[in-house]
Amino acid sequence: MPKQAATSSGNAARGVKIGYRRKKETSEISPLIKYLLFGSNVILWLFGFFLFGVGVYAWIEKDTFTRLSNLSVIIFDPAFIFLVVGSFVFVIGFCGCVGALRENTNLLLGFSFALGIIFFAELALGILIFMYKEKVKEEVKQNLVSMITNYREDEDLQDLIDWIQRDWLKCCGVALPDDWDKNQYFMCKVEDPWIESCGVPPSCCYPDFVQNRQCGYGIRNKTLTGNDMSINKIYQDGCLKKGEEWFRAHILTVSIVVVCFAILQILGICSAQSLRSDINTQKSRWYRDHPRYK
Repeated sequence: MPKQAATSSGNAARGVKIGYRRKKETSEISPLIKYLLFGSNVILWLFGFFLFGVGVYAWIEKDTFTRLSNLSVIIFDPAFIFLVVGSFVFVIGFCGCVGALRENTNLLLGFSFALGIIFFAELALGILIFMYKEKVKEEVKQNLVSMITNYREDEDLQDLIDWIQRDWLKCCGVALPDDWDKNQYFMCKVEDPWIESCGVPPSCCYPDFVQNRQCGYGIRNKTLTGNDMSINKIYQDGCLKKGEEWFRAHILTVSIVVVCFAILQILGICSAQSLRSDINTQKSRWYRDHPRYK
């Protein structure tokens, strides 16, 4: 009897250990990865929704929805960038957030795939910019010229150009101040000139004169202002040149930001794939223990 009792107690102890081991084996999904991925994507989701909301609000305020047939109005509208980026970020955040919370492998796969596309697109863009510097520079120049041409057609575009010229690069025009002659409001008119003819926006003026909204009126008309007047009142360097100088001066900071952004993307892809692997392992073990549900 004592031997049987000892045997029974031993079997019971082994049964407890086996039951504990089985219970432990059922928890394959890492809660740290799951909720870290969920929390980060909630922030990404809300950020995408915010960007999209800003774009919609800007279009409503400017009544852009009634002018959607005009492609030039849409392409050079900064609000359009908010709409596109916000929509994409919203979808990515939704896939990552709901996929992690509901342990949905399809949504997690979509999240990883989207991040992978962004990562390789950025990598390809960087390589192309490095290989075709002059062509990229010419393309940027053409876009800046188009922005100057449409300066007064969109308030957001006007604010963006003013911020670049006045606050960021402290420049005027694309290559030189005379580039503003490509805008119908600032071009030098021989016949029927008006107050802004042969001028530049006030954002081109030095800080001492920028408070005067008329500081750039007629400043490029050498017959009225004299040859040295514009040198004393407005920036002489174009924004393309100043942009190149700024990039060279901040190349280390830009590189660090780009690398950190790439690392975050790689971590997001790895976390989503790790969680997918845990979920699939959990499913396979459950189907192994419950073969009738296969």
